[in-house]
Order: sequence, then C-alpha cells, then structure tokens
Amino acid sequence: MYVFLKNNFCDRITSMVISMKEKKDMKLVVFCLLIIFSVVLGYILINFIYQEYALRKEINNLSKLDITMDKFDTKLVSHGNYLKVEKAIKNYLNEYSINLQNINKLVDEESFRNLISYKALQSKDNFSSEIKNVEETKKRFNFYINNLLKMCDEKSIKQNIKNYTNNIYFKNLYNDLMLDKSVLSKLNLSTEYLEDYSKNINSKFDTCLEIYSFLIANKDNWKVEEGEIRFATEELINNYNSLIEKIK
Repeated sequence: MYVFLKNNFCDRITSMVISMKEKKDMKLVVFCLLIIFSVVLGYILINFIYQEYALRKEINNLSKLDITMDKFDTKLVSHGNYLKVEKAIKNYLNEYSINLQNINKLVDEESFRNLISYKALQSKDNFSSEIKNVEETKKRFNFYINNLLKMCDEKSIKQNIKNYTNNIYFKNLYNDLMLDKSVLSKLNLSTEYLEDYSKNINSKFDTCLEIYSFLIANKDNWKVEEGEIRFATEELINNYNSLIEKIK
C-alpha cells in the first residue's frame, strides 16, 4: 500500500513538472510569435510610410516640370497600390503634355505658311481643296484643345484614378496629390493658356480662310511670278500683306 501511494505521488509530481514545462514552452512560443508579428508589422508600416514619402517627393518633383514642354513618364519609384497611384498621375500628366506638344506642332508658324499653298496660287482655281484643308485642320485643333480643357477639369482628374484602383485610401491619396496646389495650379495655368491659345489660333485659321476669300474676290488683279504673288494695285498688296502678318 505504501509503495502504491509513493508511486502515485511521484506520478503526480512528474505530471505537474511536465505541465509546468509545457506551459513555459507555450509562453515562450507565444512570446516569440509576438516578437515576429511586431517585427513584420513594423516593417510593413515603415514600408508604407517610406513608399508614401517617396511618392509624394516624386510628385513634388513632377510639379516643377513644364507641362507645355516636358514629359512626365519618369522612372517609377513605388510598388503595389502606391504604384497604381503613381501610374495614374504620371500617365494622366504625360498624356496631357504630349497632346499639348502635338497641338503646338500642328499649328506652328511653318504649318500656317503651308496652309497658304503657292502651288494652288499658280493654278488660280477656287481653292476648294486648300479651304477644306484649313477647315479640317481647324476642326482637328479644336478637338484636341477641347479634350485638353476637359482634362484640366477637376471632375475628369478625379475620374481618372477609377481606372487604376477602387481602394478608398489610395483614391483619396491620388486626389490629395493630383489636386495639390502645386499640381492643380499648373493645370489651372494651362487652362488659361489653352483658352488664350485657342482664341489666337482660331483667329489665324479664320485669317487663312479670309486670305483665300480675298484672292478669290480679286482673282483678276493678281498673279504669281518668280515664286511671288504680285497684285495690280498698291492697295491690294497692302491688304494682302496685312492678312499675312496676322498668321505669323
């Protein structure tokens, strides 16, 4: 009987020791997991903070570029959802800048000179193809200008991010960056520039059409000699030169 009780007591002591050891091991495991979780969470938070800092810095650099001359497809500096925001901003600004530069090429001084065709002047026809060319170029120009003006609109700017992400936080981040004063001011200045530019260029298109109307109305009082147009009177020469000056 004594031996039995002794063995039973020893078994209990052993069981308690094992149980205490298991609890100690469990606490150690939990402690280690907490440390690992904290490290991972800290890394994620630091990574988010760094990416947002890098993105904001990059957009600030973009705000210093000239939207009428520079390109905005610079090297990407972020990844994940931050990359989506970065692409949304850069693609939007780059598309705007390229379209604006293409318009400038479409209606530079040389282009306007080419709209007055000396080959057509030599034939003295009714200038129907030349007039059509001016009208179509004007129509194309106004199409591009109107698209650019829409891109300056705050509603269009906000709509753009929906093509990249539906995450509320990153949509708000995009709006915060794109509608920042430094960026928005460029688009506002560009809007003023476009409106003035459109008025000026459309006036030149109208002058081109006016030149052809002038030549048609006075077709018997001018001719082309040695690559130059010569008029019958000084008054007609002055009127023609006055019109040409308007498209320079």
